[in-house]
Amino acid sequence: GGWNIYDDEWDLLIVLDACRADLLAEVSDEFDFLPSEPRTRRSLGTATRNWMQRTFTERYADEMSNTSYVVANAYSELLLDPSDFEYMDEVHRYAWDDEFGTVRPRPVTERALDLYRNRDPQRLLVHYLPPHFPSIPDHLGYNMQRENFEKSNGEDGIEWNSVWDALSQGEVSSERVWSAYRENLRYVLDDVRVLLNNVNAERAIIT
Repeated sequence: GGWNIYDDEWDLLIVLDACRADLLAEVSDEFDFLPSEPRTRRSLGTATRNWMQRTFTERYADEMSNTSYVVANAYSELLLDPSDFEYMDEVHRYAWDDEFGTVRPRPVTERALDLYRNRDPQRLLVHYLPPHFPSIPDHLGYNMQRENFEKSNGEDGIEWNSVWDALSQGEVSSERVWSAYRENLRYVLDDVRVLLNNVNAERAIIT
């Protein structure tokens, strides 16, 4: 079991991909929209593939049909049917940054705000990739180019990110990895602030 996003009422839900609760707690005093002690819940999955498969199910078809989903994670094209949602904007299809091998936060924020202003969605779900590696501010962690993801068809055996290999082989310190991870979280939270300042959400959740 675990927490499904539709178990709660919300009109804006922000997903920070691969964000740990203890990392969020470390920076919470720097961002006035974060609680000083973020609450924790058990996730439905330890990776995007099983999280998406277990979150967007037939049981929640009605909720999905009134959700507009702005998503930077490329697994959406393998696992989800856009017609199940009110609207789906797969930002990774056109805003992938091959220099870093990820989707920067700003295109996601801009598309979410455009959607909010022009479509007035009942529920707005915004899925950023950071703080998932690679760390954009720190230039740490190789991530796959968009065309290689397509060739792999998202198979789990494909190496997305070599930062953990580098760590296990002693090529980079755990302190450097954690610092890069933290900087990547700060980087995306700057955009979350922009989003929250421009969306009049009655109930917003960050997870």
